[in-house]
Amino acid sequence: MIRSLIILLLIVGCVHKPPTATFYIGMTEEEFVEVNKNHSIYKNSVNEIIIIKDIISYNEDENVWNKNNYVYTFQKDTLKSVH
Repeated sequence: MIRSLIILLLIVGCVHKPPTATFYIGMTEEEFVEVNKNHSIYKNSVNEIIIIKDIISYNEDENVWNKNNYVYTFQKDTLKSVH
């Protein structure tokens, strides 16, 4: 029973995909785009639909609604969060 649980936890833990972008909280949007120009990073198309002042986001998948998608949120040209 314990062995099965450990194997299951290892499998579930391996499914999590780390972000492919290089980033740090506080970096500028320009720096983020330049550092990650060789990665698949897309400016979020929702930015044009939902206009929120000074907030822009990027994601690692063209499909904005992909559950496994990392979203990089900038406010006033500064990276504020990754989720």
